[in-house]
Amino acid sequence: MTRNILMKFTTLAAVCMFLMVGQAFAQATGNITGAVSDSTGAIVPNATVKMVSKDNGSEKTSTANSDGIYNFTLLQP
Repeated sequence: MTRNILMKFTTLAAVCMFLMVGQAFAQATGNITGAVSDSTGAIVPNATVKMVSKDNGSEKTSTANSDGIYNFTLLQP
């Protein structure tokens, strides 16, 4: 009887640990990548792109490369 209770407790503890690991991975960051172009569709190299968070007003700035590609990394969800 005691062995059965111990087995149930161990199984429950393992399930709880797996659920906690899932929550830890949910705290990941994200990235935004885009391209800058003008009204004719031509790329705009070396453009400065500014991103503003609507939640807290924080700002990040990125500079597009020679192909007009910009990238914001390690963004909080």
